[in-house]
Formats: sequence, C-alpha cells, structure tokens
Amino acid sequence: MWSNSVDSIPRLLQFITHYVGKRPRDAGYSETDLNAVPLPAPLRSLYSYAGKWRLPSGGRLLARQNRLLPLEHIELSDGRFTFIEENQSCWRLGTDVKGRNPIVYSSDTSSLDWSATGIRLIECLRTFVLIEIMFGSNLWTSDSALPEDVSLLSACRHRATTWRTLCPNVRMDQATRSWSFFLANDTILVAHERYDDDEYVYCSANKASGQKVLRRLAKDLNLDIFPR
Repeated sequence: MWSNSVDSIPRLLQFITHYVGKRPRDAGYSETDLNAVPLPAPLRSLYSYAGKWRLPSGGRLLARQNRLLPLEHIELSDGRFTFIEENQSCWRLGTDVKGRNPIVYSSDTSSLDWSATGIRLIECLRTFVLIEIMFGSNLWTSDSALPEDVSLLSACRHRATTWRTLCPNVRMDQATRSWSFFLANDTILVAHERYDDDEYVYCSANKASGQKVLRRLAKDLNLDIFPR
C-alpha cells in the first residue's frame, strides 16, 4: 500500500511502467527543460519520467481524462502555477513553487481566484496518474458500485486470484470525492470512486490476460466495454 509521503512518487513511476509497458526513451523532459521552471520535487519527478509519454494509438499518456499541462505551457504567477487542466477547460488545479509537498488549489479557467482543496500535491498526483493510465488502457469497463454485493468491484475481487490494495481513499481535486485503487491478478487496475451519494467502479487492463478476464466480466454483468 502506498503512502502520501515523498518516497511514494518513485513507486508510482515504477507502477506506470509495470502497468503501461516499456517506457519510451523520449517519455520525459530533459534536465535542461526542467531547470527552466521551478517545480516542487514531486512534479519535477513526474515531468522527468512521463511528462511527454505518448501512446502508440496517439495522444499523451497523462492527458486521457484530464491533462497534465505540457511543461512549456506552465506560467508562474505570484509563486503559483497551473499544472492540471480539465479536459473541457472548465477547471484547473494549481500549486506553489515552494515546498516538498505543497497544497493543491482549484480554480475555474476564467479566473485565477484559487481555492485551497485541502489536498497535498503528492496525493493529488497519485490519484491523477492512476486515473489517467486507467482511462488510457487498451480496454476498460465500468459500473455503479452499488449494490455492493453484485457490483463489478465485488465480482472482480471474487474472481481474482490475487488482489492488492495500491492506495485507498485518495483525492485529486475535491475533499468529498475519493478514489481507491487496487490491482487484480497483477494485470487489472481497479478503481472505486466515491462522490456525494454515488459510487462507481472502473476496471481496466492492457495485457491480453487481463483483457480476457474483463471481457468475461463485462459479458456476465451486461456491461459495455471500451477498447482503445
């Protein structure tokens, strides 16, 4: 299980390669590029490792659901900057230049009236990255997580030969919206989202063995599947 400490970032980066596959040589920004922008250490590590990672099908790995801003688009304003933007440009997330694990702020894109989310950068990045690689998977499916005893979450866990908790109850942009992530059979990334009175579950896979399990689950539960 990953913590929200600074040392969880290397584990997150290792997991990207484990789940997505071999890292392209040009997946990250160079030291020269990174030195041009004063980033907090967790963000610097992410940009260095996967900031430019492109998928074979097109598009960036960390820009499937929402997007990590390209490093060259980051602009500092009073020591704060935007680093994540919603896919329809409705909102954005920002943080401070200083600090090993600074607070994350949110704002709509029409202003820079930042509101503190109460979420720290490392927790935000862990949640963001896992969501992005999930929706960038070769295959994914989803369903409501309620009622619990017949949900996709319970069905996947019941059929899995191994089940590992990656990080429970983490948040990206809202204190009342949490995600828990699991790894089934070492190949299936499972996400449980809780938001207000609703709960949803997503299962995704890149490897053929994981996709086979998901297709069978989706068929048994009459769920749509979404191939890349």
